[in-house]
Amino acid sequence: MGASVTKEERRAKHTAYMREYMRLPDVRERVLARRRELWAANPEKFRAMDRASKQRNRDAVLARKKRYRQMAAGKIRAYNASYSAANAGKVREWRGKWADRNPEFFPRKQRERRMAEARATPAWVDLDSIAAVYDHRAEMERLTGVEHHVDHIVPIRSPIVCGLHVPWNLQVIPAAENWSKSNRLLV
Repeated sequence: MGASVTKEERRAKHTAYMREYMRLPDVRERVLARRRELWAANPEKFRAMDRASKQRNRDAVLARKKRYRQMAAGKIRAYNASYSAANAGKVREWRGKWADRNPEFFPRKQRERRMAEARATPAWVDLDSIAAVYDHRAEMERLTGVEHHVDHIVPIRSPIVCGLHVPWNLQVIPAAENWSKSNRLLV
C-alpha cells in the first residue's frame, strides 16, 4: 500500500508539472490561443471564474500586485506621467468623477491644505494684506466672469521648495492656469 497523498500535495505537484509543461516550445502559444477561443465563446462564464479565483486567492493577488508596484515603481511613475500628459482632459474628468464619488476625502484634503497654509504663514505677516489679495480675486471673478484662484508663486508644498503664505508670494490667476501649474515652481 502506498502512502496517501493529500489534495494540496496533488495540486502542488500538478501546478509544478504545468509550469514545466508551459515552458515547452509552442505549448504556451497553443494553450493561450485555446484559452482565447474559449473566452470568446463564453465570456460571462470566464469572467465569473476569474472573479471567483481572485476572491479565493485575494491575499496572494494583493501581495503579488504590491511586489510588482515596489519593483517597478519608477516604470509605473513614468508611464502615469506620460499618460497624464497625453490625456490631460480625460484624466481631469476621471479625477472630477472620483471626487464626486468620494466626498469624504475632500474635507481631509482641505484640512491638510489649511494646516500647510497655517504652517507657512509667519507670525509677523500682515493678515489684512493677505485678505486684500483674496478680495482682489473675488473682484477679478466678478469683473471677468471667469473663475480665478489665489496662487502661491513659490508653492507652500512641493518636493523641491516650500514657500511662505505671505502677500508677495501670492498672485491672482485664472483657475485653469492654476490647475495646470499644480504645485510646480514656474520660473
